[in-house]
Amino acid sequence: MNRIWRSREFTKKTKIKIYETMIQPIFLYGSECWTMRKQDEKRILTAEMSWLRKIAGISRLQKIRNDDIRQALGVETTLLDKVVQRRLRWFGHVERMAVDRIPHIALHARFEGKRNKGRPRLRWIDNITGLTLRRAMDLTNDRGQWRSFICTLRRQLASVRN
Repeated sequence: MNRIWRSREFTKKTKIKIYETMIQPIFLYGSECWTMRKQDEKRILTAEMSWLRKIAGISRLQKIRNDDIRQALGVETTLLDKVVQRRLRWFGHVERMAVDRIPHIALHARFEGKRNKGRPRLRWIDNITGLTLRRAMDLTNDRGQWRSFICTLRRQLASVRN
């Protein structure tokens, strides 16, 4: 892809379309199931900004802020925002499933036993942001209300970043 990013034959708009149609779907494949740590989030943002910098033709030595590059390219949402959105959409989908379906059972399973010594690893359900589990389960029953919640949350994440 470096040949395309560096090429002067394509406009930045075309490069962004290529990025959105080829890179993002590959990168986000299966992201609904990821359990993310802060370290993972930093790596994702770093990779995304390296792609965007190559598309814009800006090196890190120029010391241009990430937000300025995003604004110049017209990229509003980060990959992390998209991961959160996809995770919430998947949660709503599984929560609306019949109780006897395997994904629903796996989501609500509780296991016996002790965890290893040290800090407990995050569970997937711990990454559902902005709500208590009970409130999220209630919101998912109405699909329209759940979708509007996801859109509102996405806008909040974008405004916090800017």
